[in-house]
Amino acid sequence: FSAPSNYKDPEKIAAYVAERREAAKLDGGLSWMTGKIVSYAFVNVGDVANGIKPRTVSSCGVDEKQLLTKMVADMQSNSMMNLIGKTSEVFDFPYIRGRCIANDIAMPDTLRNRYQLFDIDSILCGRQGTKQTGSLNSYLEACELPTKTGKGSEVYGKYLSAIAAKVANNMNEYKAKMVEIKDYNINDTIATAQLAYRLLRSA
Repeated sequence: FSAPSNYKDPEKIAAYVAERREAAKLDGGLSWMTGKIVSYAFVNVGDVANGIKPRTVSSCGVDEKQLLTKMVADMQSNSMMNLIGKTSEVFDFPYIRGRCIANDIAMPDTLRNRYQLFDIDSILCGRQGTKQTGSLNSYLEACELPTKTGKGSEVYGKYLSAIAAKVANNMNEYKAKMVEIKDYNINDTIATAQLAYRLLRSA
């Protein structure tokens, strides 16, 4: 990376290059070709419907192949499972398929059957999306449902901190950061399940 030719101050040049590198890392994480999966979570929407604490199936770790193998096994254990998420049609589902291919892992049947995959954005805003597309929290607020906590953009920083702690052999810090990632994922998934139940009830 290099700064524009009109940048003369060494500090400004260094700051610009550092910012571009960080942006590239974040963008790289959004592509299945350069990113990786470090956490996943499933929530039973039926629990939300029954007003009980949602049961979760989740895992987190830096060994992506091991993590994906477990995730696929969780999916295959319930072949009738339907998956629903936000922006999942254009991001989550293709990303998981891509990372399965990259790790030479057979995709679960659920990800092969489009009749078992549902995307909240496509349902509410149309397959191509509209100006009405919003964040998960904006949807939840509009439906007067509890919003999620934390931001997805913070996960990358937590992951880097976890890796740095592991390299330094600070396993307590490593485990703490990975738990934060897992907790965020579960919280995000429960919030999505609440909205999914509202959609299903209104269908």
